Amino acid sequence: MRELRGPSVSHDWLKALNPARGARLSDAHFLTAFKLRVGFRIVDEPMLCPECGVAILDRACTHALCCASAESTKGNNKVRDSLLQLVSLVDAAADKEVPEPTPSAPTLRPADIFTSAAVPGCQVVLDVGIVSPDATGAGPDCCEAMFQKKLRTHEPYLEELERQHIRHIPLAFSTYGRVCPEASATPTCIAQRAARRKGLVSHRGIPRRAMAGIGVQLWRSATAMTSTRLPRATPEGIIAIFGDGFDGESHVSSDEPSEVESTTASSQSENLSALNESGSDIDLGEDHPDKSMSGSGVCSDLGSAMAD
Repeated sequence: MRELRGPSVSHDWLKALNPARGARLSDAHFLTAFKLRVGFRIVDEPMLCPECGVAILDRACTHALCCASAESTKGNNKVRDSLLQLVSLVDAAADKEVPEPTPSAPTLRPADIFTSAAVPGCQVVLDVGIVSPDATGAGPDCCEAMFQKKLRTHEPYLEELERQHIRHIPLAFSTYGRVCPEASATPTCIAQRAARRKGLVSHRGIPRRAMAGIGVQLWRSATAMTSTRLPRATPEGIIAIFGDGFDGESHVSSDEPSEVESTTASSQSENLSALNESGSDIDLGEDHPDKSMSGSGVCSDLGSAMAD
């Protein structure tokens, strides 16, 4: 609940329905995201994680937000790209994944975004990190834990950055949308500069729209991480449920009529049309229970009933 009650959490993704007004979740992603948000069960029973094979995947699938590293990286990149759209309003030369800030460790790449828009008068490397409150080492405040982890990782290179007049700012986000104070203050600072440059009276709408877009990417990442950890149907399981003859294309039940049902319905419709037009007897077959009923008999019975 703390992750959702925080003042920095953007809930605008719940109202983002029109793609013309920014990023939105697909219907399938929205349903999964809503279940994650309210803690609704996604699987019927706890089970061993089908990917790592070590941890238990609980009913709410909170373990999935700590396990799917590939989807987590993709989500990190999506959040970075969403933040870059805001930065580009002020700094068109802003770049991502720049190795130059730390020549002594070019593979470190601390700059998810390298820009001059975040802090006036100096270059800044914005280092995006996303963490689940259920992750190992998250502690009572997962965003603060991620912020400190980023600082410890890059501490040996901070002096090197300072000599180049470059500042390192970690931006920590919770998988549920909460952000650390630095991550909420940085978009506001950028928005203020963007508003002055664009001649806007107020900057308040800019960071809100930016954080709404980031929120959509966070929840899209969470749903992708969850989907990859859900149990998948195996050939043995399919045979156990449907039998050996199941070819993967048959349906147990269907709302569409079969070919035989369609032919039967068409024949009955033609017979009824003939009855209405001519009132003649209809051949219902030798064994049909209504064989004795003719078109004229039906009409006379109806007429008698109306007369009574």
